[in-house]
This record gives sequence, C-alpha cells and structure tokens, in this order.
Amino acid sequence: MPYDGSIAYVVTKSVIFYLNSRVAGLPTTRSVVITSTTASCLASTACSSTEIPLREVIQVPLIFWWRGTCPHGQRLDRPVTNAALPATLLDLIGEKSNPRSRPSLAQLWEQPDLKQDWPDPVSRGGHIPWVPAQFLTAHGAIKSVLDPQWSILCMRNS
Repeated sequence: MPYDGSIAYVVTKSVIFYLNSRVAGLPTTRSVVITSTTASCLASTACSSTEIPLREVIQVPLIFWWRGTCPHGQRLDRPVTNAALPATLLDLIGEKSNPRSRPSLAQLWEQPDLKQDWPDPVSRGGHIPWVPAQFLTAHGAIKSVLDPQWSILCMRNS
C-alpha cells in the first residue's frame, strides 16, 4: 500500500473507532498517538543503493491528540524520534520517566526555546542479507542522523 494510502487508512479507521465508541457510550476522553516507521522502507525500492534514503524517507509523521492536554494545531519544526514516545506519554499522564531515556516531546511545545539544544534523532537499519543486492541493507547496517537542515547516512558493510 502506498504511504499516503496507509495514512488515509489509519485516519479512516481512527474516525470509525471514535464514532463507534461514541455510539456505544464509551468515555470520549482518550489520547491518540499516530506514528510510522521506516522499517518497511529500508527494504523497498526507495532505499536502493542508487537512491540513498534522505529526509523524505526517514522523516515520518508523529501525531499526538489528547483534547485539553496536547496543544491544538501545534507543529514542531525540527526532527524528533519515536524513542521519545515513552517519556512523552508518561509526561502527559503526569508520571516521571526514566532519566536515562530520551526527553519528553511535551517539553518542545511547552518550552519552545529548548528546540535549539534538542538531541538530533538517530535511526538505524540492520543488515538484511536476504533482500536483493540493489538495496542498501543487503550490504550492511545503516545509521542516519537527522537535524533541521542536514541528513547524514553512514553504512557499515558486512
């Protein structure tokens, strides 16, 4: 399924779930987190050795929705990582997270000045020897660092 089709599917199913829960009389106070992964891309044609994965491939949506808790319509203008999800969710429910984990993304919408010192996200793709040879992961593991302006990709050949 194309990427846009996948997002449309998730949105449609989320709306259906929400409407069905209202009809069933379930509480409407809930949080929703929609995210994606680049794992399927790492073995796709978009990540072949002739077409290096750049920002458009590694950067995927991350959406938080919780009425009255997450700010409406706010968009962060810097890359973040899904590794911050546990700390963010704990922060949103008022619990403390492990101090060694990635910081909560809620800090970025509560204190916008923090984005200057925010850690750049790192993504990794393992060596997948059984995929066709034209794909990067067939030749070794890959690692990417993403900041607001640059994307750096490193490959370790196996």
